[in-house]
Amino acid sequence: MISNKIYSMIHQLLRYDRVTPIVEDLHWLQPLEPIDFKLAVLTYQCLHGLAPQYLSCHIQHGTDSSHCRLQSSSSLRLVIHHTHLATIGDGAFPVAGSHLYNSLPDDVTSAMTLVIFQKCLKTYLFCQSYNIDY
Repeated sequence: MISNKIYSMIHQLLRYDRVTPIVEDLHWLQPLEPIDFKLAVLTYQCLHGLAPQYLSCHIQHGTDSSHCRLQSSSSLRLVIHHTHLATIGDGAFPVAGSHLYNSLPDDVTSAMTLVIFQKCLKTYLFCQSYNIDY
């Protein structure tokens, strides 16, 4: 594995040394979290008119939908479309993106620019990965 060779060259690690502390020092995300990062960024871009229309039309705020008005409809939560197959349908962009975006804290989702959103999102995901208080 290339990354293990890089760790051993830079940090003088032995073959079976733990790399988690080094990865934490480098501020790298866990293996599956870059996927969540890209999905959340694409959802943010859809909400702010920075993504193609064919994607943006599938993401909508709870206040934009024609569903019944709830007490939480004034928040920035997104509509999560219901699917028939949890194995396939829940992985679709509108469902997965809305679910992930709704799970983020308000200080991340209320970022004014894409750069600030990316910075706050990476900090949040990093803190979640390594059990650091956010």
